[in-house]
Amino acid sequence: MSINRRRDLVLIALAVMITMPTLAEAPVGAIEFIRKNPGYRHAIESTVQGYESSLRTRCANVELDWDSTKVHVALQPTLDAQGHIENSVWVETVPGSACGQHRQYNAVVVFHHGQSSVLPSYPGESESNPILQQDTISYLRSALMIKGVLPKGCHIDVLETQLPNGRPQQRSPWSERWRVDACGKQYWTKVDYVPHATGTTGTTGTTINVSPKDITSAK
Repeated sequence: MSINRRRDLVLIALAVMITMPTLAEAPVGAIEFIRKNPGYRHAIESTVQGYESSLRTRCANVELDWDSTKVHVALQPTLDAQGHIENSVWVETVPGSACGQHRQYNAVVVFHHGQSSVLPSYPGESESNPILQQDTISYLRSALMIKGVLPKGCHIDVLETQLPNGRPQQRSPWSERWRVDACGKQYWTKVDYVPHATGTTGTTGTTINVSPKDITSAK
């Protein structure tokens, strides 16, 4: 996952206090071990509820289908000498519904030097990380204003993301489609991401392009 710059996030960061696996566990097995822990599920549920609470609709009743979850490992885990996960990043996708609206909820689980956190990510298929998503909102807001469809002071809610061309290869340009709500009116918009040619995974910059001409009504 590419990060364009470090800035303060208006995001929920929850510590995941979980008993670590033994050294005998393989790295991928270590992820599965953590995912079975009740504390892990609680962290994901809290992150999902935090996302819903941030929306204009603010649905208080969220139902998750834990039998249909999927995991995408963005950074394969490394273990320390005691078998604890030292570094890893994965995305937990949980289908669910909120007040009749179906969503593919996402939460990004990050292990960095043995410290863990869970960050919310927009629903759907987005390949961008939470920092990049927050940066995208600024570009999206500007494009909606130029389009003349964003009232002054209107909050933008991202309801769905899609990868029309599939998941991109590492550090390759990619495009996404976002369905957003702006004060009760919904729009589809195209978002183009172009990772910089230099840098290493996790620290490269990314150019974001959102054109007003690519914004269309979703209804």
